[in-house]
Amino acid sequence: MTRSGPGSPKQFSWNNKASVLYLDQPTGSGYSHGSKVTGTMAAAKDVSAFLTLFLQKYPAYSKQPLHIHGVSYGGHTVPAIAAEILSHDKQTINLKSISIANGWVDPATQYKSLPAMACGEGSGYPTALTNEQCQVMREASLDCEKRLAKAYNSSNIDDRVAATLFCNKNLLDYFERTAKRTVYDIRINGTATGIWDEELMKTLPNFPFYTFLSQPAVRKAIGAGETPFSGLFNMQVFRDFVDAGDFGESFAHLLPSVLEKIPVLLYNGDADYACNWLGTKAWTDSLKWTGQNEYKGNKMLPWNVAGKQLGEYKTAQGLSFVRLFGIGHTAAKIDQAAVVLDLLNSFLQKGDKFAV
Repeated sequence: MTRSGPGSPKQFSWNNKASVLYLDQPTGSGYSHGSKVTGTMAAAKDVSAFLTLFLQKYPAYSKQPLHIHGVSYGGHTVPAIAAEILSHDKQTINLKSISIANGWVDPATQYKSLPAMACGEGSGYPTALTNEQCQVMREASLDCEKRLAKAYNSSNIDDRVAATLFCNKNLLDYFERTAKRTVYDIRINGTATGIWDEELMKTLPNFPFYTFLSQPAVRKAIGAGETPFSGLFNMQVFRDFVDAGDFGESFAHLLPSVLEKIPVLLYNGDADYACNWLGTKAWTDSLKWTGQNEYKGNKMLPWNVAGKQLGEYKTAQGLSFVRLFGIGHTAAKIDQAAVVLDLLNSFLQKGDKFAV
């Protein structure tokens, strides 16, 4: 759906080579409704149950390979969904791989990467901060690390929420206020209209897709009934997860068991600040699993498409990480749809041999 007229087929749509099932999850987002869920693990059980029922109703899809993909908070949900599916002895879901774009997977490590990203220390982008402001961020990062470690070693939800809010205020909000940049694309002036403002935070009824998806006939056709469309971003659902302590929790520990059975692809647009590539590289290097030594020891290699280097990657024993040059948080949707489609098609065809 476009602003100026009717919908048209997308040139780089993922369903050119796959049947795509879009999930509004957890309950309360998009069209979905049901019992309130405020944690990633509970939401993962809902998704596993849904997929089981879906494949029972549409058995033609049950033998086809399933790939699960998520973006941003998908760094929480995708590992949890995969772990839940693979934990069952009797496999009714043919899960073959997972991928995460600009994922929020291991908050403690990823928060720690923010000062370096903000201050041009290996990020590939010049800093918009002064030396004094960078020092403020480094000190806040150390405080954030201590608060998170203390909070998540206890079962006190209030402490977890307080630690998360401190880290967000002093490492994410501080960067936007001080550098005048958006956390979703370090290149974009925060006072200008950025991708986040354009796509998510403006009044939804102004967008053609919202009008289309809110029509009673459309809701009926896709089985949503009287459920209103809540839009691309449900702030209440997000707040509920934050208030449950879910936001600052790491889900990296689920991946070793997942990697024993299926390959995992992680990719980051290197202009994203919030879920930046430095953080993903750091937590994947430190991930304790059977392939850790080989993966950590491997160097980043050029990732080329049609003879042109568009990024760099490293891979070992099923775990692959790709840094995509010049792309922000919304890589697949807006920034470089063709580049991401090529990457995913290669991964789906070749698994961890995608770059060969």
